[in-house]
Amino acid sequence: MTDSDKRFALLSLSDKEGLPSLAQAFVDAGIHLMATGGTYRTLKEADLPVQAVEDFTGVKEMLDGRVKTLHPKIHGGLLADRSKPDHLATMADQAIPDIAFLVVNLYPFAEVVAQDASNVDRAIENIDIGGPTMLRSAAKNHASLTVLTDKRDYPLVIEELKDQGQTSQSTRSYLASKVFQLTAHYDQEIANYLAQAKQGQVSDQGQDWPFISQTYNLKASLPYGENNQQKAWFYTDGQASRSTIAGAKQLNGKALSFNNIKDADVAINMLADFPDQATAIAIKHMTPCGVGRGDDIHQAFDRCYQADSKSIYGGIVSFNQVVDEGLAQSLSKIFLEIIVAPGFTDSALAILTKKKKLRLLEIDLPEKNQAGLQQVSVSGGLLIQEPDQSTELDFPSGQKPSQWTYYGEDQYSQEELQTMAFLMKVVKYVKSNAIVVGAGQMTLGVGGGQPNRVNSAQIALEEMQAKNLQADGKIFLASDAFIPMRDTVDLASQYGVDVIVQPGGSIHDDDVIAACQEKGIDLVMTGYRHFKH
Repeated sequence: MTDSDKRFALLSLSDKEGLPSLAQAFVDAGIHLMATGGTYRTLKEADLPVQAVEDFTGVKEMLDGRVKTLHPKIHGGLLADRSKPDHLATMADQAIPDIAFLVVNLYPFAEVVAQDASNVDRAIENIDIGGPTMLRSAAKNHASLTVLTDKRDYPLVIEELKDQGQTSQSTRSYLASKVFQLTAHYDQEIANYLAQAKQGQVSDQGQDWPFISQTYNLKASLPYGENNQQKAWFYTDGQASRSTIAGAKQLNGKALSFNNIKDADVAINMLADFPDQATAIAIKHMTPCGVGRGDDIHQAFDRCYQADSKSIYGGIVSFNQVVDEGLAQSLSKIFLEIIVAPGFTDSALAILTKKKKLRLLEIDLPEKNQAGLQQVSVSGGLLIQEPDQSTELDFPSGQKPSQWTYYGEDQYSQEELQTMAFLMKVVKYVKSNAIVVGAGQMTLGVGGGQPNRVNSAQIALEEMQAKNLQADGKIFLASDAFIPMRDTVDLASQYGVDVIVQPGGSIHDDDVIAACQEKGIDLVMTGYRHFKH
């Protein structure tokens, strides 16, 4: 039998798991094997009959393996339409092998980048060229041949070979669709990496992307979505860092649910706004219900808990410092879904892991300048925006923010200025219209999600009053957007608010300023709005 009378399976694999059994199934079905370098050696070591690709092309691998299969005899065998006599005649005339099966997986680009994203040269060398080219050729011509990219599909093909001696058209179509999903995903991973490696040069030039394409890897099939009747899945971008919910390391507890992931995402992202002083954040339904800061993490959590000891039940707590034994003892007394921290001491883990369902997530602390673009799905489209960095709320200790405008008192202590910034950072994570009331190093009341601002203020102020907490110094009220009418000022005065901090910018600013002066409330305008929809 000459080569022109044979059917071949061409194999070129970086991941060789499952290869011997698949190759044996080909041999048993009378299909001959050809393979590239490492795959060829693996098959030879398994005592399977195999020919090297270069035996057909007449050209050895070159350029450090960059060119192996980019040859007309290979792509002729992949692209020839077996239903066309002239194609078959060309194959015979040019001694083009009849490639009935192509089995390829690609260089592990994403894995290499995940190990060391800074090594651009290594990343470039792991961009597969020959593999995607062969895959696309074979997938285009799937009426004539079978293409395999996923080892999970090997059993399907093996079974059909045993039963029928060939694969069905429906199987070939299914496998071809997976090829284009894979190559699109692979190309997008490379594009994403190179865009990051260029450090935002495109956006720096003021250009808009004319189109975007994104691919994600399945991380988990979730038990259900927001509600029991909804199916749900969790996908990640393949390059998620440890400072994200997608890259967090779970040390204990049940698998994360859909709602857990959304809540924990907020709990992690908020930490970027509090990089220095010990901070504890309690989240419920994607909203901060209590935030506390202190000289140490124990004091911070004590204030966080006091801020809303009711809503924290069944919630999530995140910390910007390591959880130690003492803190773990306090946390173990509360029913929590998740605890997020940059670390847990061994003694803390010994305490917390006694709660088998309690999820413990270890992260790297996020930084503001690492925040990526924010995306929101809408019917038929996608909204993308830069993150709200709130840079006007970051100022060196001992300095007074020069861009803020002060009405009434303008000689605030550094602690009072930091309290204003602290509360404005918290309020930007509350659904608009949002009001946060606080004093010193903790929140006292949170009101959000109301269609008018005075209702949100009412919720926050009543919450503060109900707790009957002793305020540490002045009481501050922070608003995520301008206060449009004096009604919020009048209400605040009834609850003893000393200072209102808000962006300003309303056409009724003069009325609000006059109301504050009338009620003896100092007013600070920061100049930046922080809506959250």
